[in-house]
Order: sequence, then structure tokens, then C-alpha cells
Amino acid sequence: MIVGNMIKMTRIWVNLAKMWITKPRVGFGVGVFGTTDFMNNIGFIKNLDSKLDSTRPIQSKKPSTKPHIPLSILSVLSCAIVLLAFFGCAKYEVDSSQTSPSDSQSKDTQTTLVSKSSHSQNKKSPQSPASSAKISPSKEPSKDFTKAESTKKPKSTPQESKKSTQDAQKLDSSKNVQKNSKEPITPQVPTKTNAQESSQSPKATAQSSTNPPKSIPNPKNPSTLPPPLPLQLSYNELAKSSPRSDGNAILHLKKENEKGHQLIHIYDENGAILASLSFKNRQLDGISRIYKNGEVVKEVPYREGVLEGEVISVLRSTRTTQAYKNSKKEGASITYRNGAIIAKKNYKNDILNGENLFFDAQNIAIKTTYVNGRKNGSSSGYARDNLVFLQNYVDDFLSGEAKTYGQNAILKISRFYKDGVLDGEEIVYDYPSQKPLHKSLHKNGVLSSPYQNYDKEQVYESIKPLDFANALSKDPPQGARETWRYPSGQIAFVKNANKISTYHPNGTLASEFEISASGASGSTYNQNGVLESKVAYSRDSHIQWLYNADGKTLRTKNEKQRGKNILQTYKNGSLHKEIITIEGEDLTIYRVFFGGGGSPKIQSELYEKDKKVVGGKRYEPNGRVAFSYTFRSEDILFDEIFIYGAQERRAKILR
Repeated sequence: MIVGNMIKMTRIWVNLAKMWITKPRVGFGVGVFGTTDFMNNIGFIKNLDSKLDSTRPIQSKKPSTKPHIPLSILSVLSCAIVLLAFFGCAKYEVDSSQTSPSDSQSKDTQTTLVSKSSHSQNKKSPQSPASSAKISPSKEPSKDFTKAESTKKPKSTPQESKKSTQDAQKLDSSKNVQKNSKEPITPQVPTKTNAQESSQSPKATAQSSTNPPKSIPNPKNPSTLPPPLPLQLSYNELAKSSPRSDGNAILHLKKENEKGHQLIHIYDENGAILASLSFKNRQLDGISRIYKNGEVVKEVPYREGVLEGEVISVLRSTRTTQAYKNSKKEGASITYRNGAIIAKKNYKNDILNGENLFFDAQNIAIKTTYVNGRKNGSSSGYARDNLVFLQNYVDDFLSGEAKTYGQNAILKISRFYKDGVLDGEEIVYDYPSQKPLHKSLHKNGVLSSPYQNYDKEQVYESIKPLDFANALSKDPPQGARETWRYPSGQIAFVKNANKISTYHPNGTLASEFEISASGASGSTYNQNGVLESKVAYSRDSHIQWLYNADGKTLRTKNEKQRGKNILQTYKNGSLHKEIITIEGEDLTIYRVFFGGGGSPKIQSELYEKDKKVVGGKRYEPNGRVAFSYTFRSEDILFDEIFIYGAQERRAKILR
């Protein structure tokens, strides 16, 4: 009887051990063998109770009075048998799992499916370049820039193989969607979920059979980086063996021939696509694309190395289209935000020409007309459909009446200009009553008489607007001389023919100007009589010099010319830096000069167009050019793809 019960319990324990080893998830809910204490698992306890139900009547019987083996010895023997059976079954299962033909065949089948899926993707190539300027998005180029390494990698688990197969199917389906799409690219604001998927896609690629070689050097160790790309790039350099480096970034370049074009696909070290460049006869030809997180962010059309067609750029929710002809802007440049137009410019031969519009919620916010890069004609501004200002330009300088409005077109300020400076009457109104607050008269940019301030029914004159505390009184006329005084009796304002002087309340000279038929010139001083600034106005130029606290050494010089603005800064009395802005060409020139006094000598100059470096030079003290860089049409692509190279070109100029 006792022996029979021991045999029955042993069989039950053996069956339970086999069940737990061979089917861990079904039997006890334990995820991985050996990683969970099955004695503490609720599923294990429930299954154990159900299996032992048949033994409970035996256990519940009262002890027999017949001779029997002591219970303690029986328990020890039972436990020993169970442990032996348990470890025997475990060893059998491990051995069988390593040699089981069915399991091995299953894993090989799944690996083959993933390999076939990757191979089918690699056979697909990017959309062939279109000669038209109307660009449609292409599917992402294949990433098979290294040989498959599935035979070198350790076998993946069934779960990992299943996940890789699903990822491959998902990637393939997304490519089919892109292939069938004929819509132009539009900005997409990724949701949190989309952003997570985009950030995870390189990781999924890195696990597939199209990984970069495992021998890729560590980008943090410059001594082990692959050969660097030169600062001046060409097809021959890009077509060389991969990988290459751009600074500390490792790039993989894959060459592909398609319909007479040579395509060079550029990937980062994780296998994420960065760009796809289209060449023909070693020149950019067709449509080249730049990617970010797998999405096209720029499309640039070329014809025989020349920009020709519509360039499309996407930055977050903003999308810009710009037409080019012979590598120069020609036609409309339109910027969209969330699908609505926010700006529109027109160019002719790379220079602003025509109506420029800036929109606010599809309503015109600012409207300005350019002729050959200079403002000409009416310019107006709006806010919430209300007119804010209305003014007129002649050859880039304000001319005639300029008005500023409040809500409901209520006039707030009226001024008159000539050659870009105040000339005539200026009236500032109270809003919204439209009663005058103060008036003034200017001649060639100079205040020609004191401000007239209105307070109820009285009029007060002052040097500064609305300065009632220092109201002036006028002396009787003395020929051509007119004199106004402070309440203290101190002279405040003197006009003598074409000469005008103003004074501080303490009696020191504040300003002195001389007005001519073509302009004006003069100086201003602080209360201590120290020189602060000088000005010179003419029909074609307005210049202002600002001085340091000593009143002797120059700090800045600002000159406004027709179509150009020049700002210079000085250091220790010598010209140090210069910034030239040419608005009609979207061009800014930065210059740095050698110090030491004497005639200024340029140390470096940098040209920036559309907020991008387009050229520059660095000079030696003797005037010889030490380094130069000239913008090429292909750099509109290269500067965004090879960021380190673009930064290094600028750094070499400014060093």
C-alpha cells in the first residue's frame, strides 16, 4: 500500500515536471525557464492543487495501525525521487531542444522569410529622377549597402524572428504607399506616436540583415574613423569606397545605376537614410532628396549640374517652394504653414522684383513692392484686417506722407519724408479721440523748431515731446535769429538761418546742425559736453557715428544707402568688423579687419545668402588670399547633408 502510494505520487511529480519544462507558459504562467520562482507563482499553485485532487482521499485517511515505514523517511525518499525525476527531465529537455529537427527547421524557416523580405526590399530602387520641376515624393532607397550577415549572427529566438518579419512587412507596406502616392510633399507635424515610430525605425533596421558592418569604427575615437570627406565635394569623392566620415559622423554610401543615372544613397551609421543624390555624367542631374527620420525634407532638381526647377523645403510645419533658372531664383517663392500661405516673394535674376506679401491667417499683413531689388511704390501693413500703416518708397527711401492707424482706421501718426529722412510736419494724435498731442517741423532730418504740445486748450513748446515741466518761452525776434528759453531763463533752442543749436537745462550744448539744400550734418553731446554722435544726411546716404564714453574714439558707424546698409564696429579706434546687408539680394557680407591702426586691411570676409554661407576668403597681413571658398549650386544640398564640412569651411575663413 505504502509503496503503491509512493509510486503514484512519483508519477504525478514527474508528469508535473515535464509539463512545466515543456510548456512553461501554459502550465504555470512562467515566462522564461529559470527566471521566476515557480513555487511563488499563483498559476503553479492552482495547477498543482488540481493535479493532487486524486491523492487527497489517501492523504486524508487516518494512519493505519499496521506496521509501516516512518513518515519522515517516506518524505525524504519521495523528495529524492522527485528531484531525480525533475533534473532528469530537465536534462532531457535541454538536450532535445538542441537537437530537435522540428525546432531547428522552424527557426531556419523564419530566418529565411526575413532574409527573403529584406532581399525583396533591397531589389527596389528609389524613384527615377524626373526632368520636370514638379516633384513628387519617392520611396525610401534600399539600405543594402553591406552584404547580408544573417549567417554570421547568432540564431534569433522565434519571438525575435517573428518581430523581424512583422517589421519587414510593415516597411514594405509603407514603401508601397509611398510608391503609389502622386501628391507633392507637404509638411507633417508628427504626433507623439509617429515621432516614437520614426525614432525607433533605425533601431529596427539595425537588427535586420542590412546592418552596416560590425567593424565600423567608434565615432568617438577620431583615430579609428574611416577616411574623411574633403571640404570640396564632387562625384568622384562620393563614389569612392564606403564608409566615409564627416567630422565624427560615419556615413555609408551606396551606388546604384537607374535609367542612365548614377544614384548615391547616403546613410548614417545606424542605417537611416540621409540623402539620395542623382548624377548623370558625374554631374547632378534629376531630383536629389534629403531625408530626416525617413521623411523627405528637401527636393532639389538639377539639369547638367545647374539648378533648374522648383526646390521644395520642409521644416516642421513650414513648407517653402522656390523656382530656379540657371541656378538663380526666378519667379515666385511661396512659404506655407499648416497648408496656409504666410509669405510670397517674387524674384528676377536672383533679385527681389515685384510684389512681396507676408500673410497673417491668409490676410495680407505686409505688402511691399520691389523694383530691381529696391523698395518702390506703396507699402502697407495690416493687423486683423485693420490697416496699420501706409507709406511710400522711392528708390528704397521713404518719400511723401507716411501714416499710422489704430483700430477702425483711426489715424494716430502722420509724418512726411524726403530721401528717407523726416522733412515737413509731423503730427501725433491722441487715440481714439484724434486730437493732436504734439506737432513738429523737420528739415532734411533735423528738428527745425521746438515741439508744440497740446494740453486741453493751451499749447506748450519744448525740446522733447510732451515735456510740460520744461515748457519754453520765445524771445522777441532778432533778425534771422530765433531763441527759446527754459523756465529758468537758460537758452534752450536757437535757430539762426540754416544753423540750429539746442542746449541742456544746465546750459551745456546738446546738439548743433547745419542744414543745406541737399542734406544736413551735425553732432550731439551729453550733459557734460562730451561728444556722443555725429550725423550726415544726403540724397543717397544717411550716416551716423557713435562714440565711446571718452567722446574721442569711435564705437560704431552706420550708413544707409539706397539698396544697402553698412554697419561698422571699431576697437581701440581701429575698424574691427563690418556687416553689409543687401536686402534685395538676400545677401549679407561679414568682414573682420586686422588691428594695429593705419589703413584697414581685411582679415576675412564671409558671404551669407538666405542665412547660408555661400562663400568667403581669409587673407594674410600682406593681402594674399590664404583660403577661399566659392558657393556652387550643389552646395545647396551638400551643406545640409555634410554639416561638419560646411562648418569647417566657415571656420577656416574666420580663423
